Amino acid sequence: MKKTKTICFANNKGGSGKSTTCSNVGYGLRELGYKVLLIDGDMQLNLSLSLFDEDQVLAFAQSEKNLYEGLKRQDDLSDYIVHSAYEGLDLIPSSTLMSSIEYELFTKWQREFILRKCLKQVKESGAYDYILIDAPPTLGGWVMNILCASDEIIIPVESTPWGLFGLGNMFEFLEEEEEDQTVEHPVSVENLEGNVSFDHVHFGYNADRIIVNDFSAEVKEGQKIAIVGPTGAGKTTMIKLLMRFYDVNSGSIKIDGHDVRDFNRSELREMFGMVLQDTWLFNGSIWDNIKYGKLDATDEEVIQAAKAAHVHQFVKTLPGGYDMELNEEANNVSQGQKQLLTIARAILADPKILILDEATSSVDTRTEVLIQKAMDNLMKGRTSFVIAHRLSTIRDADMILVMKDGDIVEQGNHEELLAKGGFYADLYNSQFEKTTEVA
Repeated sequence: MKKTKTICFANNKGGSGKSTTCSNVGYGLRELGYKVLLIDGDMQLNLSLSLFDEDQVLAFAQSEKNLYEGLKRQDDLSDYIVHSAYEGLDLIPSSTLMSSIEYELFTKWQREFILRKCLKQVKESGAYDYILIDAPPTLGGWVMNILCASDEIIIPVESTPWGLFGLGNMFEFLEEEEEDQTVEHPVSVENLEGNVSFDHVHFGYNADRIIVNDFSAEVKEGQKIAIVGPTGAGKTTMIKLLMRFYDVNSGSIKIDGHDVRDFNRSELREMFGMVLQDTWLFNGSIWDNIKYGKLDATDEEVIQAAKAAHVHQFVKTLPGGYDMELNEEANNVSQGQKQLLTIARAILADPKILILDEATSSVDTRTEVLIQKAMDNLMKGRTSFVIAHRLSTIRDADMILVMKDGDIVEQGNHEELLAKGGFYADLYNSQFEKTTEVA
């Protein structure tokens, strides 16, 4: 049986000619008598538009037979192929929702090779000599998925300094070592409670520059841990270590007594729920956006999550209520309402451990109060790590980790740290003074 070759056309800079090159190569191979399948992996739809008119492309994007829908369902992509006017040249069309894949890869599919899995039957059928994939102009998780499904990569480059800069970034990206996803005898994530221990942790992004020096802390199930410090202090570093985006140089991080390195990475990360400053909602009903946190949730569970997140009341005032469709940018609801919806989704998901980036910027005072109450409901009974920007919001934290220049310089609760009169006290008092001056 003949072997189907899969080629990715990639560049992290838009305007490099990647889509044009992909379609031209596909047409040229077809003219030579080869059977070619094109895959439009870019939400710009350029590859689809090279074969079909605009109305047809938009119809593909809005249907349930496009690349996004196939990947979301993890279906065999054979059923998503459409035939072009050119014999031997077929297409799996894109959707304008392809950008959502970045989020979904991060939260649900973390580094699982979804595209490779969905193309398996297409490749094994031998129906095509070549599969050509147009990748988006980024270097995110979706591009990594495309690269892992490909045999070869072609990088079109425009002859400008910016083009060469983009090429350099691509090579740097491709040279990164692949992280191990599985361990031989993984620890099960079932029945874990959320106790976290940091035991003499040392870490540096470069081996010759350690930025976390001999850090130890014990976090009990259900405790609220705040991580504070100025911009660039390294507040996200501990979160990256906890979720194994990086591994410690020495020491250990344990969950319920199990070293995080003894879990499969994807399963470990499924234990975490995240509420970030940058909200993510998809084009669909409010109901579907909440239910995305737990796809098999009952109607009652969705409603209870909405009530706990202070969503239910404002949703009832919207045209269509829970059936109201959010548009592409989700700008038909306010920023504060978007944040409450993401909190409802997190409550429904019921994670063991929470990561929260304070999410009350750019909202009115009333909405800020609702968001804070919703976050309090979300954190009840769960181990929570809060990346704190305004120190007034974390005075009730069980433990505050104070970071400076990438290292943890102080730890304790609010009262203990104020009494020390150290770096935390200086940060807190300076914020309080600024607030007083504005008032």
